[in-house]
Amino acid sequence: MEVFISTLGFDERPVIRTLLSIGIENLGKLVILVPNWEMDERTVSAINEIKKITGIAGLEEIVVEKINVDDFWAGVGQITNILYQAYIGGAEKIHVNISGGLRILVIQTYTATLLTNRELQDRTTIYIMLETTKEIKKIKLSEIPICTQIGLDEKNILMEIIKNESQTLTTLSRKLSIPKTTLWKKLKKLETNKLITKTRKGYTLTPKAKNLLKSQIHNKPTQL
Repeated sequence: MEVFISTLGFDERPVIRTLLSIGIENLGKLVILVPNWEMDERTVSAINEIKKITGIAGLEEIVVEKINVDDFWAGVGQITNILYQAYIGGAEKIHVNISGGLRILVIQTYTATLLTNRELQDRTTIYIMLETTKEIKKIKLSEIPICTQIGLDEKNILMEIIKNESQTLTTLSRKLSIPKTTLWKKLKKLETNKLITKTRKGYTLTPKAKNLLKSQIHNKPTQL
């Protein structure tokens, strides 16, 4: 079973487009997140349009959840609970769409995904539709380097591996001038944090590690 969770504002199109890109026939449940205020007529209309489309595809379980946007962390707690309910309910994949809706609700939803455990994150994908091109960007939550702090040695190890994938312990020890025993411990730490994987040929970077390195590369400021 797959679960689709989405923020919603006045426009149903970002939700429907994302649903169609995933495949409504694959879903067992749809959860729509709206602010805990009195529902606007446009939001009601958007929900009805979503129900029409999903109904044609045979998706019957649709739940509308009112999220507390007046208390940020209370709202985050509500959404976190919704995510865990999907996980405990046996959802193999959890799709979270944050393409529309009140900005604070979008931030609350994204924050909630970051606070879940690793097993749930492995099943979760974030979807964002670009406002200009309407292209839908897909981000696997497990590939986001959440609170991943590494030391200079670990960063140098990753930088060396990205230059030449599948390097062995012996090769890395020689290039980095780090004793094998010390290096092995650091590599195990990187493996635990899902930043590298060990193959028969040697060590390679995970997408999470590549994203971490990208996020730490700073361009020189442009002089005006």
